[in-house]
Amino acid sequence: MIEAIIELIIPIIIARLIDKSIPSGVFNSIILDAGIMFGLTTLGLFCALICQYHASRASQGFGTNLRKELMRKITALNYNDLDKIESGSLINRITGDVNALQLGLAQSLRLLTRAPVLIIGAAVGAFLINPKISLIFIIASPLIIFSMGFLMLRVMPVIKKGNRSLDEVSTVTKENLTGVKVVRAFAKSGYEKERFTQINRKHFNLNVKANVLLGLINPINFILINLSVALIVWFGAEQVNTGGMTKGEIVAIISYMTQIQLSLIVLAMMSITFTKAAVSSVRVKEILDISAPPLSSKELPAFIPEKINFNNVSFSYAQNASILQDISFEVKKGQRLGIIGSTGSGKSTLSNLFPRLYDCDSGSITMDGVDIRDFEVQSYRKLFGFVPQAAALFRGSVRHNMLLSNPSASDLDIWKALQIAQADTFVKELPGQLDFNVEQGGRNFSGGQKQLLTIARALVSNPPIIVLDDSSSALDLNTDSRLRAALRESLDPSSILIIISQRIHSIADCDKILVLDNGHKVGEGTHSELKKTNEVYKEICHSQDYED
Repeated sequence: MIEAIIELIIPIIIARLIDKSIPSGVFNSIILDAGIMFGLTTLGLFCALICQYHASRASQGFGTNLRKELMRKITALNYNDLDKIESGSLINRITGDVNALQLGLAQSLRLLTRAPVLIIGAAVGAFLINPKISLIFIIASPLIIFSMGFLMLRVMPVIKKGNRSLDEVSTVTKENLTGVKVVRAFAKSGYEKERFTQINRKHFNLNVKANVLLGLINPINFILINLSVALIVWFGAEQVNTGGMTKGEIVAIISYMTQIQLSLIVLAMMSITFTKAAVSSVRVKEILDISAPPLSSKELPAFIPEKINFNNVSFSYAQNASILQDISFEVKKGQRLGIIGSTGSGKSTLSNLFPRLYDCDSGSITMDGVDIRDFEVQSYRKLFGFVPQAAALFRGSVRHNMLLSNPSASDLDIWKALQIAQADTFVKELPGQLDFNVEQGGRNFSGGQKQLLTIARALVSNPPIIVLDDSSSALDLNTDSRLRAALRESLDPSSILIIISQRIHSIADCDKILVLDNGHKVGEGTHSELKKTNEVYKEICHSQDYED
């Protein structure tokens, strides 16, 4: 504000210098006016630097906090909410959209408070000098504002489409990066390049259209403003000739009009930034406004539950047919539960319901008679050692990956878990062993090694409930057999072990086996019971040539 006020004072001093100090020929008076202008300009520069510094700090802090809040929100969402938004769109919102909002805030703090003060102050200053001449600007201002508003309304829908097209570009890029082996194996590189080119071309065309509309703002403003300045000079010159105005007053009015012109240009540039920020704010707000399931304060201590019950549980993914229908069973303390079924029968979906990665649509899941939705979700999940079907390792060391489940685990705890998971042998052969660098996604390990490491990671925390979702599919039969034997010997006898598999030999020795078919429970019992009475189970045994 001080900087803006100083800029408004300068034309008055210039007018006095031209009309009084220079004609008087008094050198000291000229030096005094020049010195005052120099001092005010220096003070204005100092104020501008302070404002810029704090505006930068505030906007960067805002962007940092907003990204942190978005990340917190995304990681707190359940899978149902995450399934509604593509990962490429989430990445763009937490990066590009936050950057657009950050830039908008920086310009607001630095320029939005300054430009209106300059425009209003310059208009008042010009009006006080000569009301008739200042009417030119008063007439031109609505035309400038109307042109800017009209173009903004036209460009906002285009920017929205451009952001959505950028999401598509990110999604296709991610698909090609993660599926590069599949693309090359099927010789589809050309097809994928063409698909990417089409989506990228769409994004390009939308950006061109948006920038053409935005690019019209400054030329229109320049035409209107410069016409106004030309009219001021024309009519002002006539008044100087007739003695109605002085030369200094004309220079002052032109200075004020120049300030107004520059401020309007700044507002025009800011309007471009704000238009993009407005679109980005809607996209960011969509994430922040997603209603997460209500949190419970009922935290769970580390304990082994007596039983877990599924009571008429049904579940479906968004806009899909029901995946699980009316599932009921019980698993007790110390039991090993096997879950088997054909592809698409709902095994992995069922495994995701145990640690509340998804919530069931109907029915209930209870632990010792209490609905699991009544527990605080983070403390509830700490009861589980969950190994997903797709083995996921993170960039860092082997130790870093092992400590994800239990940050306070010692190296001895890690080696014990690796030994149970049958992973200690190949880890000992790695350079640096636990300090060996794991590349992104664990791509420097084989599929079987990644599965063994993810199993070990789940065991490091010594969880009371372990869920293995087809986590031995890449293992040979001998390694799988040794793994199950080690789990049987090393785990706490009272812990609960849940094994999901398509292999009969992986679940044959479980205390109870659940047979799924097309989302329904079609059998429950021991291996010997099911082999005698359950047709689906007998068919699976026959297809795998399994003999007791």
